[in-house]
Amino acid sequence: MKRTYHTIVAIYFILCGCVYAEIRKFDQSTLEKLGVAIYEQDIRAAAATDVLFTKKIDPEKEGLRGWIVEGDDKKMLVRFIREREGHLEAFYDVTFDGKKKPAIAAPKDSRLSDSQLAQFRARSLALKSITRPASQRYNFVILRDPESNGFLVYALAATTEANAVMVGGHYRFTISRDGERLERSDELFRSFMVLSTKPKDMPPGASLAALTMTTLVSDMPLETHVYLSLLHRMAFYVGTPDQHVWKVENGKMEIVK
Repeated sequence: MKRTYHTIVAIYFILCGCVYAEIRKFDQSTLEKLGVAIYEQDIRAAAATDVLFTKKIDPEKEGLRGWIVEGDDKKMLVRFIREREGHLEAFYDVTFDGKKKPAIAAPKDSRLSDSQLAQFRARSLALKSITRPASQRYNFVILRDPESNGFLVYALAATTEANAVMVGGHYRFTISRDGERLERSDELFRSFMVLSTKPKDMPPGASLAALTMTTLVSDMPLETHVYLSLLHRMAFYVGTPDQHVWKVENGKMEIVK
């Protein structure tokens, strides 16, 4: 019989004399929406990349430079961009429409719109702005800033290890509408914590019910906790500096009473 592995964790905070760099704050509802949006975009960008490589392309030969994303979870376009003779152009489009199989096609018009170019500039600026990389691999998600006409660009520390959960190392960049000016850089972490969905000390036949962690940069969980909980299909219990413990699950967060 398969058993669920529960761990009861007492979290103690010793914060006297600690100084924390202030990050940009959002309310709970906004953080939840951002986390879900990050997840929806990230999984489709990964799926689109798999679809693209069924074409057996050579990324270096084709001058592949990355991608931008438009739309939402109901209908989303992942546009891959390449560089030809010093100019950026659309390479392939992968379209997601509800539950339909993703469709790939070469665009009839390879020109990029001003908005698409701004997104790509914002992505490139974020890549250059990672000051303390936690991994050799980073995935990027670009969302509209909920409080301005610019962008929020997330640099998400990534790994190829199937059971690893990259809790630390993520960045949130606030970037101008034209994609050319970095307005704010927020490290959403204090350490490069990596957890596992299959710890080596689990009893035989057990499965992990939840992961526990702390955040020292905010008094509530962050959008990256919402994203990771969805990505790994697991509840997170997040301790915060104000002595609360939050449960993050299914795109929502609540204080454990």
